[in-house]
Amino acid sequence: MIGGFLVAEGYDPGSVTRELTAMERSARDFEVSWAPMSMFYLEGGGDREIRLSFSNLAPDAIREGIARLARFVADTPREIPEPSEGQA
Repeated sequence: MIGGFLVAEGYDPGSVTRELTAMERSARDFEVSWAPMSMFYLEGGGDREIRLSFSNLAPDAIREGIARLARFVADTPREIPEPSEGQA
C-alpha cells in the first residue's frame, strides 16, 4: 500500500467554468477526481496544473486510475463548452 500523495500535473487551461465542468465529467463518467491547482492559490497561479491526490491505494489501483484519467483526456475535446443558460 502507498500512503497519501499528490501530483500536480500540467494541462491546457480554460475558464474556471470549463475547468469545473471537466472536473465534474471526469468524476461522473470516468470515476477520477482531480482539482484545478488554481483553487489552491490565494493570489493567482496554478492555472496550468491539476491536483491528483490519492491515499492508501495498491499500485494496481493507481495504474487503473491513471488509465481512466488517460481515457478522460483522450475523450475530452480541447475546448470544453460553457454550460448552457439555466444549467449552471
